[in-house]
Amino acid sequence: MVVIGEMGDAGRQEQLALGEVPNLAARLQGLAEPNTLAISEATYHLVEGYFTCEALREQTLRGVSQPLNVYRVLGASGVHSRLDIVSVRGLTPLVGREQEVGFTS
Repeated sequence: MVVIGEMGDAGRQEQLALGEVPNLAARLQGLAEPNTLAISEATYHLVEGYFTCEALREQTLRGVSQPLNVYRVLGASGVHSRLDIVSVRGLTPLVGREQEVGFTS
């Protein structure tokens, strides 16, 4: 959960985000070397295949209850769709569909 809102008075207002996500983002930013990008395992699973990433060692971060697997993004992979990713990894095998697979057009 994240709470976002304006803080301050009429003379000085700013947007403020509070919650686990901004805290985690700040901690990951602190781990990243200059000109690099560090991401959590959850983000890695979302971008896996679209970007080439390097696994870093598990990190214990202040304000985060469990150690996290952290990844460094190395660059774009050149893949543009989930079908491209699947074609590299291979399709999930069909189980129990021998009859259907045996049909020919």
